[in-house]
Amino acid sequence: MDKLSFENASLWLKIDSVALTLYGVSTASMGTGNSQSKIFNANGNPELRAIRRPTFDVWKENGVQVKGQNFIMNPHAYNSLFKSGRKDIMPDDIITALSTKATPGNPGSVVYTNPYTGTKVYVNPTTKEKVGVQPGSFKD
Repeated sequence: MDKLSFENASLWLKIDSVALTLYGVSTASMGTGNSQSKIFNANGNPELRAIRRPTFDVWKENGVQVKGQNFIMNPHAYNSLFKSGRKDIMPDDIITALSTKATPGNPGSVVYTNPYTGTKVYVNPTTKEKVGVQPGSFKD
């Protein structure tokens, strides 16, 4: 990880910790698998929406490790996260989805679904590239 990516990741952790504290979520239990310790949706909150971009920037450049696999976010998936219907999807929502067992998707992809929110993450099984993110509220 280059210095800029490391600084962005460190900044995200600092901002995320503050945001979680501000919004009444304890950071002490983060990473325990307890869905109540994660923020899945910004619910229109501009401060929470703003802290997503540094994490997604790192994921686009370096990927995100989930259960020993590195998932890179392609430009289409990245850009779609800042458009209507996806602006409130938080990194925890995507990580939780990627922690589940993949199911077959359209030809050339598999789908990881967050069991708490229904958010679907479409991944190329060969390259592990995230090619799309769809909130649970979207129809198939």
